[in-house]
Amino acid sequence: MQTVSEEEIYDAYPRHVGRAAAIKSIKAAIRRGNSAIFLWNRTTRYAQSPLIADKRRTSEMTFVPHPSTWFNQDRFYDDELEWGFRPVKKEADPRADPRMRQIETDIGHALASRWKDADKINYVNRKKQFVKLQLDELLTRQSARDEAQRLGLMEPQHATGT
Repeated sequence: MQTVSEEEIYDAYPRHVGRAAAIKSIKAAIRRGNSAIFLWNRTTRYAQSPLIADKRRTSEMTFVPHPSTWFNQDRFYDDELEWGFRPVKKEADPRADPRMRQIETDIGHALASRWKDADKINYVNRKKQFVKLQLDELLTRQSARDEAQRLGLMEPQHATGT
């Protein structure tokens, strides 16, 4: 792991005043549990922020806190929005758009309709298969009866009417 010195952290800070106090504050921040790499990363990020760029452009660096103040107050934990960075825009959820919701609903209805049609077709096909099996069984029984009657093993059955 690469190490970073307190001087490198100080050099990364955008305003160079009160070097001795700043080094002392950086050491204190490290003793409070912050790693030197973390402090250097946050300091570099702050130095590259739109806020600092704007202050450099307008020569208002006097409004940037002294490094000792920034490190003593743990300002490296400040939200980057405070430094002028824009929030990262999340991809808009297409389902949030009412038009997309309507399209999804229409697609859902179309699919449901097709599923219902498919279910009806499956039902009809199953019913046809069932009826065919019953008819085959009936015909098999009838032909067995006819054969039994022909051989004289069974009395002919007559339809009774009222």
